[in-house]
Amino acid sequence: MFRILAVDDQAVTRKLVSMILKSKGCQVEDVESAQLALDRVEEQAYDLIVTDYRMPEMNGIELVKELKKVADTKHIPIIMITAEDSETLKNQAEGAGIDAWMPKPFKPNELLSVVERLLKNHSG
Repeated sequence: MFRILAVDDQAVTRKLVSMILKSKGCQVEDVESAQLALDRVEEQAYDLIVTDYRMPEMNGIELVKELKKVADTKHIPIIMITAEDSETLKNQAEGAGIDAWMPKPFKPNELLSVVERLLKNHSG
């Protein structure tokens, strides 16, 4: 069973991501801020992280940069789900180390497809 961390300041999006991934047997935890995500990854190992871009205090790109600095978390695949559609922002996110970019709103099967691909590539 894969462990996934969902990070978004909007409860509705966190719950939607959790529900979709749990329907496929994943164990999902969700937090409402990048700082809480950083705290959580110190306590628990995850196979994948799904994060929003626009959050208070620290945005998704800043979170990715922090995760990529640490040996225990730099290998974790990261999906960024965001309402932003700027090519510049997408390039910044990719430069920071995200593995996939998904625009909001997203379809459940699109999220599942990206998650399955990343987990398959990551596990071997």
